[in-house]
Amino acid sequence: MGAKRHHAWMDGDHRRRAIRILLAIAEPDTRSYVRRCLELHDQEVDPIYETSDGHRALETLEGTPVDLIVAETGLPGLDGVELCRRIRMAPRIRQTPILLILSEPPTREGEARATAAGASAVLGRPFNARGLCGLVDRLLRTRSPPP
Repeated sequence: MGAKRHHAWMDGDHRRRAIRILLAIAEPDTRSYVRRCLELHDQEVDPIYETSDGHRALETLEGTPVDLIVAETGLPGLDGVELCRRIRMAPRIRQTPILLILSEPPTREGEARATAAGASAVLGRPFNARGLCGLVDRLLRTRSPPP
């Protein structure tokens, strides 16, 4: 997967801390693949919070600030597009970058819905580790620190 990138965040005391990521992906194999890609790509990704449900993702975000959200459109309960909308309406977490993975092969309509809902970046299926990690790198370079 190439050279490892070390994304660390300097907190208020100028200590480095690892990047915190929330994965909201319904399919266990896809969630495992994404987690493994992120772990191999960046050894300073820890912890990675995981859920398979959009409502649980919101519950996690209420008490756990993260640096990046990776979600998919096909989440049960609360799909990824609605999850994006709700995150963008929540003052404390609205600035958190969101990478939204389309549950089906990409279409202009699907990408437009994701972007209109507030996705920072959209990734179509099928995808590979290079495409995933390239978008993650871009989003982490432009993020603001979590509260």
